[in-house]
Amino acid sequence: MQFSGYYTRTPENWPVIGPLEQHPDLYTIAALSGYGTMTTCAAGELLAQWMMDEPRPDYAGHFHPGRYENPVIMAEISSIKSDDQL
Repeated sequence: MQFSGYYTRTPENWPVIGPLEQHPDLYTIAALSGYGTMTTCAAGELLAQWMMDEPRPDYAGHFHPGRYENPVIMAEISSIKSDDQL
């Protein structure tokens, strides 16, 4: 018997959480890879803050789908010497 699956992940292995800029009424929690069960509560809380337009923590932009267009965030992520693989 064999069990296998796919882990969706970003190159830096950080989840994507927040509104989709192309469709302002759509939100995502994606690419949880191996962290799924450990991060779902925090990811859900962060997404709810986006959806309700509530104050968000300073790090919220690091998980936003648009982070790849933000050179400051990407330089910060690129400077980390680990891909956070479990």
